[in-house]
Amino acid sequence: MPAPLETARLHLAPFEPGDAPRLIALDADPEVVKHVFVGPFRPPPPERYEADLLPRFLVHQDDPTLGFWRVHPKDDRGAPGPFAGWVLFRPVGEAAWFERAAELNLDPAVPELGYRFARVFWGRGFATEAARAVSANRGPAVAIRQVANVGSGRVLEKCGLPFVCTFRLPGVEGDTALHRRDG
Repeated sequence: MPAPLETARLHLAPFEPGDAPRLIALDADPEVVKHVFVGPFRPPPPERYEADLLPRFLVHQDDPTLGFWRVHPKDDRGAPGPFAGWVLFRPVGEAAWFERAAELNLDPAVPELGYRFARVFWGRGFATEAARAVSANRGPAVAIRQVANVGSGRVLEKCGLPFVCTFRLPGVEGDTALHRRDG
């Protein structure tokens, strides 16, 4: 199971079987999912979260360094506050976009960094803080974003994943940017 993590302002906890409603609520905001790469994104029916999506968030239960973490800002006492979003660090070969980007010649075992946050938590540095917590000092990593998602590009740069190139994903509007840290 991914190990719980603490930062100065955040509590990161592994997802649990009852967490589908958190994902449903997060994905219900069109602005939050505007730059999702499986495009065009429409949140699936609620029963699919429980049956298909949440199990993907639980797959790395035997590894403390890989997985999906719920992100909660700490309250004034340092206790976990409301659900703000999630961060992932998992083998890129598990990503839905991986096979559609074969020309990039990525090692499927290299971890992919990703995140999604509720709009009310944007602009506070939480994505950068959470992404650093799961990926810092862990060797190579990759991440993708839509070129139009400039804010995500800044987060990735701050996390030590510089921009490498742009490419096209079949079925996704616009260019996609690859960010990579080699070591």
